[in-house]
Amino acid sequence: MKTGKKKKLLIAAAALTATAIAVCILIESTLRPNLMERGEAMLTNTALRILSDATAESIDSAGDLAGLVHVEKDKDGNITLISTDSARINDIAGDAATIAQDAISCIDPRTISIPFGDLTGIKVLSGWGPRIKINAQPIGSVRARFKTELTTAGIKQICHRTFITLTADMRMIVGGAVQSVSVESDVLVSECIIVGAVPETYADVMDADEFMNLIP
Repeated sequence: MKTGKKKKLLIAAAALTATAIAVCILIESTLRPNLMERGEAMLTNTALRILSDATAESIDSAGDLAGLVHVEKDKDGNITLISTDSARINDIAGDAATIAQDAISCIDPRTISIPFGDLTGIKVLSGWGPRIKINAQPIGSVRARFKTELTTAGIKQICHRTFITLTADMRMIVGGAVQSVSVESDVLVSECIIVGAVPETYADVMDADEFMNLIP
């Protein structure tokens, strides 16, 4: 082969290599951020649904929650004590954390995937191309806590709410890239209106949270 032809082939090969590298850099700089953002949003939505469903299942299994809040009043009808059955709520929260942990550990990447065309921003390519799977790995155990909230509901009336909060930390793996994702879900367990004069000493805790960390 003549030297001229070899030189042309080498130049063509170098041009193709440079073009391929440029395309890879373009994909890395423009598509990967979009991929990570969309992947985090999809994983967060999936995890939130799991945490909410786990809490709802635990609450349903707990049965009647009528005695969850205890109120004491003096002879004049003034509220002297509002207490929550923390032991029972701890049980409900612990069960919810266990259910959620099992579900998160079994997230199927086939159910969380993004078509390559969606990342281009070109409408005609939306939904087309190979699907990029979003893999998730739990980091530690799902954490559970409960909190209470007191708000004014009217004259000599307060609203008492009890929430269970689940928090899950996960590792998202997408196309070789790794990113940490933390998701938190609040679910209302009970709500009741308490009638009676509230002493001034309660004013500082009307919006305060009471919580207890649990180890499932």
